Formats: sequence, C-alpha cells, structure tokens
Amino acid sequence: MLQETKANTVLGWLKRPKSLVFLTFLLVSFILWLLIKLTQIYSYSVSYDVVYKNLPKNKLFLNPPSTRVNVLVEANGFRLLKTNLIDEKASIDLSKVRSHSNKWFLLSNDIETQLKEQYRDIEIKQVLTDSIVFDLGVNKKKKVPVVSNVEINFKTDYGLVDSLIISPSEIWILGPDGLIDSIHYVSTQDMVLKNVQSDIDIETSLSQPDSLSSIEFELKEVNIRGKVNRFSEKMIKVPLLIENVPEGTKVRTFPQQINVICRAPIQNLKLISPDNFLIVADYKEVQEGGGYLIPKLVKKPSNIKEVKLMQTKVEFLLKKEW
Repeated sequence: MLQETKANTVLGWLKRPKSLVFLTFLLVSFILWLLIKLTQIYSYSVSYDVVYKNLPKNKLFLNPPSTRVNVLVEANGFRLLKTNLIDEKASIDLSKVRSHSNKWFLLSNDIETQLKEQYRDIEIKQVLTDSIVFDLGVNKKKKVPVVSNVEINFKTDYGLVDSLIISPSEIWILGPDGLIDSIHYVSTQDMVLKNVQSDIDIETSLSQPDSLSSIEFELKEVNIRGKVNRFSEKMIKVPLLIENVPEGTKVRTFPQQINVICRAPIQNLKLISPDNFLIVADYKEVQEGGGYLIPKLVKKPSNIKEVKLMQTKVEFLLKKEW
C-alpha cells in the first residue's frame, strides 16, 4: 500500500508542468555537457591488433610475430569513443622491413610512420612497443612425388591389372629451405581397402605430420585409381633355347620345354601362346649352375601380370657332331 502511494506521488509530480520543464532542462544540460566532453582533446594509450602485409615472396615466418602494438595517441572524445566501440587493426607493411646480419626488424619509428599514414584522424604521439623483430626464413618451392599408403586386400582371385595411378603423381611444396631440402616425397594418409573386387577410384588426403606444419602443400588431396579384374592361371609349354653352344657340339636338354604358369585376367590368358615367350639358357653358365642349365625368362606378354617357371634347373647331354 505504501509503495502504491509513493508511485502515485511520483506520477503526480511528473505531470506537473514545472516538473516537465525541469526534466527537459536537465536532459539538455546533460547533452551539452557530453558534447563538450567529446570535443575535448585527450591523450590515451591504445593497443592495436596487428595485421602484416606484403611479406617478401621469398620469405616466410619461422615463428609467429608479435600480434599487438601499444601506442600513445591524442584525439578528441568522439575518436576515443570510436576506438572503444570498434576493434581497429593496425596494418604493418613488411615490404619496408629492415635487415642486418640475417636479422629482420622494424624500429618503433618505422611503425610510427606507418601508423600516422593509416590513422590521419589521430595524432600518434609515441609507439610504446619496442622494435618488432621477425624470425624469417627463405621460402623455397619444390616438386616431389606422391607415394600411396593405401593397403588393398583383394577378394580371392582378384587383383590389380596394372599399378595404381596417383593423380597428380607430383605436387609442389613450399616452405623453409632447410626443411624443404629434407623432403623427398609426400605420402597419402594410411587407408585399408578390404575385399576389393571392382575398380578403385578414391580421393584420399595427403599426410602432413606436425613436423611439416610449416610446409604448404599445393593440394590437400589426390585421386587414386586402379583397374581390378578377376585373375586365373594357365600353364603353357615353352621351348627352351640354348645360347653359346660350342661349335661342333649339340646340346639335348631334359626337358626340352619349360612349363610356365601364367597369372592374369581371364581375357588376357585366352590370348597367349608359346610364341609370346622366350626362355633362354646360357651354356657358358653351366659351371656356375653346378652342371645344370639355368633357364631364364627373356620375354613375356605385357598383359601378363605374373609368370613362374616350373623348372629352375635343366639337365642336359652334350654330343659332339662329326
């Protein structure tokens, strides 16, 4: 009840003409006082976030540079209010960076000059931050091959027709020269493909360990493709050719043909014949072979993935021709 009485008293007072005049006068006085304060000049310290630009193309930061600069400025209250309301950033141009004995730096005077060009509505009185020192290294570019770390487990009787194709097979890397020189390849992330029985076509990320965090890769992913087919085996008999037989001598081998096991896609096996192979034994190597001829595969069809000779040693008889 008491609170209601007080509220009615206040409302009654506000409705009086003299009260409204008083409040209007009070509001106008406050606005005038605020305008006077905002038009006055103040000195104050400002801490700006720093944004670096125009780093020389052949240089890079080996360590993060300073991210803030403290400045003593002088400006009116309006400008001070703007500074407090807006997160302003100081742009530092590194095309004007100084160097001495492999040290890179900007003096406080250099920073002050740049800030004066950037903030023309503020009087820069003094840069409170000491000179900024930069840890810069030489930026080097190099092309390296991409190596696959994809493990493929095929379904029984299936396999790759040809080698995996990585696209692109090489990428550009960019970074500190000392580190770039130590990198000879980049690899994909570890991946396991299970029970594969169809063609492979995947996108996989490149592996970039923490030790290479300062290295910039041209690409983050590569494509890996491979043609997969069902494989079978076929055995054919291929005549054995003997080389370097002494003049006036005839060599008879046992057997005269070598059994060859071929493993390849079924459609490729249908196309092969003994004429597609060449197996040779060199008579000059008889002593090294311990009295045996050693058959060697010299030629095979390019579309046959695996070839195995069932005879690795061949007995022979030597006969003089009269």
